[in-house]
Amino acid sequence: MAKITPPLLATYRLQLSAAFDLRAARSLVPYLHGLGISHLYLSPLLRARTGSEHGYDVVDPTALNPQLGQERDLARLHRALASRQMGVILDIVPNHMAASDENPFWEDLLAHGKTSRYAAWFDVHWDAGPRGRILLPVLSDWLGRELARQRLSLVYQPRGLRIRYFDQAFPLDPATWVPVLREVQVALGGSAVTAEKVEAIIDQLAELPRAGAAQSGEQRSEVSRVPCEALFDLYRRSAVFRRALKRVLADYHKGRRGEKRMKELLESQVYRLAFWRRAAREINYRRFFTISTLVGVRQEDPEVFRATHRKIFSWVASGWVAGLRVDHVDGLLEPAKYLARLRGVPGLEEAPIFVEKILAREEALPAEWPVSGTTGYDFLAQADDIFFDCVAVACLPVYRTYLPSESRSGPRGLRLLLDSLARAKDRGAPAGALGLIRRVLVSCRRSEARLRWVQRFQQLCVPAAAKGIEDTAFYRYVPLAARNEVGADPQFVPEDAVAELHRANLERARLWPRTMLCSSTHDTKRSADVRARLAVLTETPERWWSWVEQWRRYNRRHRSKVRGRYAPEFNLEYLLYQTLVGIWPAEGERRLAALRERIAAYVVKAAREAKRRTSWVAPDPVYERALLRFVGALLDRSRSRLFLEALDHLVREISPAAFCNSLSRTLIQLTSPGVPDIYQGDELWNFALVDPDNRRPVDFDSRKEMLDELERSFRASAGRRRNLLRELVENPADARIKLHVIARTLNTRRDFPQLFSSGTYLPLGVQGQHPGPAVAFARVYGRSAAITIAPRLVFELTGGKDLPTGEVWSDTAVSVPFRGELRSVLSGERVTAEPAGRKHAIYLARALRSLPLALLVT
Repeated sequence: MAKITPPLLATYRLQLSAAFDLRAARSLVPYLHGLGISHLYLSPLLRARTGSEHGYDVVDPTALNPQLGQERDLARLHRALASRQMGVILDIVPNHMAASDENPFWEDLLAHGKTSRYAAWFDVHWDAGPRGRILLPVLSDWLGRELARQRLSLVYQPRGLRIRYFDQAFPLDPATWVPVLREVQVALGGSAVTAEKVEAIIDQLAELPRAGAAQSGEQRSEVSRVPCEALFDLYRRSAVFRRALKRVLADYHKGRRGEKRMKELLESQVYRLAFWRRAAREINYRRFFTISTLVGVRQEDPEVFRATHRKIFSWVASGWVAGLRVDHVDGLLEPAKYLARLRGVPGLEEAPIFVEKILAREEALPAEWPVSGTTGYDFLAQADDIFFDCVAVACLPVYRTYLPSESRSGPRGLRLLLDSLARAKDRGAPAGALGLIRRVLVSCRRSEARLRWVQRFQQLCVPAAAKGIEDTAFYRYVPLAARNEVGADPQFVPEDAVAELHRANLERARLWPRTMLCSSTHDTKRSADVRARLAVLTETPERWWSWVEQWRRYNRRHRSKVRGRYAPEFNLEYLLYQTLVGIWPAEGERRLAALRERIAAYVVKAAREAKRRTSWVAPDPVYERALLRFVGALLDRSRSRLFLEALDHLVREISPAAFCNSLSRTLIQLTSPGVPDIYQGDELWNFALVDPDNRRPVDFDSRKEMLDELERSFRASAGRRRNLLRELVENPADARIKLHVIARTLNTRRDFPQLFSSGTYLPLGVQGQHPGPAVAFARVYGRSAAITIAPRLVFELTGGKDLPTGEVWSDTAVSVPFRGELRSVLSGERVTAEPAGRKHAIYLARALRSLPLALLVT
């Protein structure tokens, strides 16, 4: 059967897990097709740690994750999609793997060190550790104290002798089993036959070269395999041996002698078990950010690239995977070379490839990268900006720079680095270190060593920027939490946000017409609907601040002192009020208990990320308990009645404008140049916070029923359609209006694929009594055109009561370069472009007669 490449129109992100696997994904195919989706955008499919809820902690890149299903389940999903001309975009994680005992490749490295057949896989700096050993920062205290507490034990498992520490286990170099087995021989006493078998195993192990010696890893692994299997066979067959081994192993954590022997055994391994606090200064393998359980993978090695991608490429060759999303591409040593290798794989030559690349303001995706574009955080920030009425942190402004040897944008990257060094110097960074960095960066020498140093430096800029900005500053600097988003700059205020969006869309249409456009993802700090609601606060800042001051007075009695300081401090309390406004149920407080649980989890996470009075590294349980007491009192009707009533009143007042913001942002996303992505569940109102809050189960059954009912009503008589539209506008909180906008717009993209994939982007002017509160643009392809009209900044127009439709728009009009009749995709009504001077105009009072936004097609 010939491989079919489905047209890329829109993606739908699904977070797969044991609770929602490949079979569950297959059951959604008819619904998603009806919604207008062309591709399922799946979270990673490779084998991950048991119980993983996200799949980014891969333990075996050569196998499908059995928690998600089997190969036949993936094949069945493909057939269901192919029957509807749909496909799969797969999220892949080349940068890192889980440093876990479930990872056989990492286990082999810990057992055999530099002579492991997989030593080249992992980004370990052997020379940085004493005697070339890997630091494993897994202990909750210093090693000597943990040994004295007998928290480490020597155990035997089918894979061999191991060190157990709570729920973790670490392999021992097989050559170091010999002293243990000598003691077992003694313990066997009169059992001569068994003792002889043990002696034979000891002889084989004794011939092993030292881990790290000059012998290939494959040879050492193969040589050790035979005695390891013999030992397991003996353990399985001989009860006498099992009893003797049990006695010997027990002695290794008894008294001072056992402690001494355990320490000697540990000293003979290629790794060092260490107190977790030592990681920051002594870690000698590259991690994903500061997560020691995720180890960097050396994708710059062609053999490692082939071995870790073989399974993915087999799915591509089978047609089961139509495109890729590359996670954390800036973490790789050579992103451009990696992407070139991907593009050269059969089946991926023309396939969509998206990179998770966080672009700062004024930063461009390297033009030479052979990709379709980014995952869309740049669009997210630009689209959000138009809903902020904004008239009324790390030294490095980008996540990663590229020097001239790497990219055509290199000169700009060098300037950014030098400017950043100057800012760091002004802020008191060590002059000697800054001078060294500067000398190496501007050096004219073209040595391999310099290039590697520069690449390593740039590689480390990524976690430094992400931890400094996303995971710290965004929880400290909170004037408006909605601006603290991945890819956004909370301090940047565009002079003209609408003009900036048009400029960016024109550039996307020219350079990256297939880039992804997102609004919510698994990584966003708040869902798009939360940000849209908080944006309304910028339209009434004085009133908002008066509410905050009133709430502080109401809730002062719920604060408590921890070491002489109040908890929460005002900054966190202010963030908490914004968070409650953002996710408070618009229909009232029906789910107060569930809300309390969500807010409690969030406030602890926010406090730890801010790292002021508690952190992930050094949690303060006393302070955190004070925060939880505050949240509990805040969301207790008997203790905070006035506050909860005021909160509910405010949310009801701003909700019409907030719903309008959400709908407009959605329509802009679905009709701008690029490929729109819908995050799971986001087709209805989705008031979610940062993960794990945004990974809560989605009720797809209700969504299916809603979509079917909407389709029946919309395609029925004109009268029934008018009744439907009136219901949607009068009851926006039930979320059907958002589902309606998404389904009608995405199906229009399917009906006019080239109009939206290749059509010219044309910004349109808005004039009249209310010109500011609307964004308009056209997509034109041949004789076809589509016009988007999306309101913004409508709080005053709504009066806190209704969505802005009809005559509220007075004489406001959109200027268009053509005349004639157009059809409203969302309402089914006809709208005429009327003469207006030298041009033609579409009046919003007519275009938005039934709904607060419009997509008009010729």
